[in-house]
Amino acid sequence: MRQIKQQLQAAVDREDYAEAAVLRDKLGEMGGEAINAVEEANAAFYRAFEAMNYNDMEQVWGFGDHVQCIHPGTGCIAGREDVLNSWRHIFAPAAAGAPGLQIDVTDVRVRISDAMAFVTCTERVDAAETGGKLAATNIFEYDSDNKCWRMVMHHASPCP
Repeated sequence: MRQIKQQLQAAVDREDYAEAAVLRDKLGEMGGEAINAVEEANAAFYRAFEAMNYNDMEQVWGFGDHVQCIHPGTGCIAGREDVLNSWRHIFAPAAAGAPGLQIDVTDVRVRISDAMAFVTCTERVDAAETGGKLAATNIFEYDSDNKCWRMVMHHASPCP
């Protein structure tokens, strides 16, 4: 996307408006495809969360020490391994036979740039004995090696 943005600016600078229009349309198409891909990555996170499926959750997350998660009522957990261990802990009751979760995600908003995107949304979580409404921010990084968006930050906190 960055290269096309640069080409678009160069076309405008040259006053080649026909080429600029073609590049503008191409950029718009690419942006729409990227937003759809980020929305799908976000949905994959919530499917894994609701199913309490560790293997699927592992596929959602990015790689590196910059990967972070802040669960409601906790501090910042940093690094892929520690973040995934936090999910393993959260999913432990399901592995022992406890009922799963029902998560309804609403108010989804996506903002995207070349290699980063963020999603804000509302989570309505219904667990067997608990539940609540949470505000969430999910940040994704584009994995150019695998041509997909991976979560690098999840932060959820209770709504008033």
